[in-house]
Order: sequence, then C-alpha cells, then structure tokens
Amino acid sequence: MNSPDRRHADTAMSAYAFDAVVAGNCVFFLILAIPCIPVWQNLSWVASWLLLHVFSRNVFQKKLHWAAIVFLASFTAAIPWLLNASTDMQLFWLLIWICVLLVIWPLRFLALGEVTTAAIFGLGFWVGSFSLMEGSFDSAPLALLGASQSPMPAGRLCGIFAWLSFLVLFAESFLRDISLYEKHKELQHYSLPVLLGNLMPSIDRLWAASPLLKRWMYGFATLYFIAGILLLAFFL
Repeated sequence: MNSPDRRHADTAMSAYAFDAVVAGNCVFFLILAIPCIPVWQNLSWVASWLLLHVFSRNVFQKKLHWAAIVFLASFTAAIPWLLNASTDMQLFWLLIWICVLLVIWPLRFLALGEVTTAAIFGLGFWVGSFSLMEGSFDSAPLALLGASQSPMPAGRLCGIFAWLSFLVLFAESFLRDISLYEKHKELQHYSLPVLLGNLMPSIDRLWAASPLLKRWMYGFATLYFIAGILLLAFFL
C-alpha cells in the first residue's frame, strides 16, 4: 500500500492528464485552422486559451499573485483576435471568463465543477474554434451538435473533437476527484463523487477504499491523443 505522502504526490501529479488534453485540443486546432485563418489569429486564440487554463489552475491552488499575472497575459494574448472578431465572439469570450470564475466558486462546491470545467475546455473551446474558422458564431453550436452537417472537413472534425474532449476531460476530473474523495469529504468540498457518496452509502464505502486511478486518467488522455492523430490523418 502506498504511504500517505506517496499517495498525495501521485494525486498531485494526476492533474497533468487534464492539462495534457487541454494542450492537445490547442495543438489539434492549430493544425485544423492552418488553411482557414491567419497564423497570427490562430496563435492568439490558442495562447489565450492556454493561459486561461493556467489562470484557473493558479486561482484554484490559491496562487493569487501568479493568477493576476496570467490573467493579464491571457487578456493580452487574446487582443489580436478580439480586435478582429465579431461582437458575438467577443461576448462569447467574456462568457467563458465568467464561467471559469464560477467553476472556482461556487460551482465546485455544488458538485458541478467537473461537468462545467469539461464543458468549458472541451465543448466551449471547440464551439469558439469552429466559429473562428467559419467567421460566424450563430450556427456554430448547432453545427457541432450535428458535426457531419458541416461542409468543411475541419468543421466536422471540430464537432468530433468537441464531444471526445468533453467526455475525456469529464472522466479525468471525475476519476481524480475519486482519488481525492476522503480529503474532499473532510473539507466538505462537494465534488460529484462526494455528492454521490453521501446519497449512496455503498458507493461511499467503495470510494473511501479505492486506490489511485492515475493509470486510468493517463489512459484516457493517451487514447484521446491517438484518436486525434488518427482523425487528422484520415480526414485532412
């Protein structure tokens, strides 16, 4: 059995699976968007999202001085594409910022943090990415719900990546919270596993004794990268 210190260290490392998928989303978009938008706009979009993710990590870990710096960096990185974006896209970016802050508080205390975070960096990222390539925000959400309806190969891939990344990010967040189950319950941090454990005693006993699930987390992330590479190879 792992010692408490080893368990804590392994649990801290497990967050990198989520980080890897977020970075993978950005890499896949960089490739997809090459023929659709200027390189500077592509890089500005990706940099602003990556820094937004780093900002959320810093605030969640209460590294507020770094969070303030990263916030300014993320806003600065977004300026090039924001200046050339439609009003709808500018409002979309503002909504994403608000949602990130809601995840940090209060949604993570209402057992909604896992779903919302996966939706922001999975579905939200690809909805905005597809809108950026199409030049219109209005049809993007509907096009992603039925990705095959898009005449663009890149548009169809955006829809597939949106749902795949959402599912992988949610699974990673959920499994990581199971690994932190006892700590979350002690601190009254109402993650989704804690909520389910409170409702069902059998699940509470199962998750309280569960081993670390780091291998599963990294496994999901690896499968996502393999799927993404294959999709890019076959469809582009």
